[in-house]
Amino acid sequence: MADRTPVIVGVGLSDYPRAPHLDALGHHAQATQRALIDSGVDKRAIDGYAGVGMGGELTPSLAEYLGIDHRWVDGTMTGGSAFEFHVQHAEAAIRQGMCDTVLITYGSDFLSTMLGTGGFLSAGQRVGGLMQYEAPYGSSLVGNYALAARRHMHEYGTTSEHLATIAVGVREFAALNPNA
Repeated sequence: MADRTPVIVGVGLSDYPRAPHLDALGHHAQATQRALIDSGVDKRAIDGYAGVGMGGELTPSLAEYLGIDHRWVDGTMTGGSAFEFHVQHAEAAIRQGMCDTVLITYGSDFLSTMLGTGGFLSAGQRVGGLMQYEAPYGSSLVGNYALAARRHMHEYGTTSEHLATIAVGVREFAALNPNA
């Protein structure tokens, strides 16, 4: 029986976060191109795909957009940890013979469209799905984290100083990464 131990053979980053010329799909595509170059893998060899569309795209649609002819696909969405799940699921799929080569992508233009304090919709813009309940009130990613932090403070007695210690620690480690 052939060895089906998965390995990561390439990584590609888009121009995120400074890429006003790219939408979410553009980030997926640019990172894919760069990962293929880094890995030396021919795109035709990819038969598995995992990713989520931060703009509401469905994972099979993303695979089609990227030109991936997949036998296996994963669109698990667990928020910021989705991609850790994708790696675990891809490993299992490869080990079980469901596919041989998996592409995992992430594409987001949140920095230019959603972060900040003023919301993210233009006047008259329509939005569907779950976001229709938040969008009219200007809720943002930063605002949502503030709500979660405030709840934690209420439930567990966490202080601003406790949270500041965490923030300083992750920034210290991020400073070691030129792409952070």
